[in-house]
Amino acid sequence: MLETLVETLASVDFEEFGDLLIENVKWNDQNSILILQIKVKLDENTEFPSKWQLVCSNVKNHKLNLGFAHNFTFVKDHVLSWEYIKPCCSVSFYGKTNNPLAVVGELYKSHKEIAQKWIPFEKYFNNNLELDELISGGFGQLVYLIPEDFSFAYERVLQNYGFSTSRSKSKLPSFWNGKEFISTSVPLLTMIFDDSYIVAESFEAKIIE
Repeated sequence: MLETLVETLASVDFEEFGDLLIENVKWNDQNSILILQIKVKLDENTEFPSKWQLVCSNVKNHKLNLGFAHNFTFVKDHVLSWEYIKPCCSVSFYGKTNNPLAVVGELYKSHKEIAQKWIPFEKYFNNNLELDELISGGFGQLVYLIPEDFSFAYERVLQNYGFSTSRSKSKLPSFWNGKEFISTSVPLLTMIFDDSYIVAESFEAKIIE
């Protein structure tokens, strides 16, 4: 059922043809399960179930808005999932610059090339100081245990401005399971409706009408 739904939603341009509506969302915090009810309206001559239930299990992250969506994506590797599955490391720096705001600007540009609209620029940086103040200070920890793709990009920016950088040994993210911290590399899937998204281990689809 999931494959049928995904193939159909991914093949339709909902800006021009049909409607895709997120009608209802329920969250089970105890089991990390998200249940969505969506409504799909295609051409009158197209036979396709109109109401579906999506069960998203072991949800790691989500942001959902009720209402119509125009774009749908379902992928195995997305930047939203990286902090849960990819090797992470920390980056420190040492050096001086006469233009810390230019460094911030280049860091922002580098960040956006990877994150696009999904990860806020300020998310991974040391938040003890404003970023330009941290850079002006000449040394410190820039980021702590972030996905390698971002750390490599940030390092390149700093090195281009003459800073020396050092990184910690990369390791997989770890999470508290109620008893201890464990590392995991379980594959995650990301489902996107416009600006709404769900990052989870598994998805199941069921026709409800």
